Amino acid sequence: MPDALQQKRRRLLVRIAEAAADLDVTSRHIRQLVRAGDLEGYKLDRGLSHVSTASIRAFLKARRADLTRRPESLNIAAA
Repeated sequence: MPDALQQKRRRLLVRIAEAAADLDVTSRHIRQLVRAGDLEGYKLDRGLSHVSTASIRAFLKARRADLTRRPESLNIAAA
């Protein structure tokens, strides 16, 4: 039987609180990322309630690519 992470990967949408926990940020930050167009949000209940897992994967991929291109963005002091 697949573990919980594999099951979550197959889901198309996750709740904002789940996305925040997975990205180790606040729900407010997830909402800001949706407003900025960095994540794809959906209103299933009253107001914004879900985020697409595909947009989370794309966001993380772009962020990793950006960090590898610009190591100075890590804010690590030169030794």
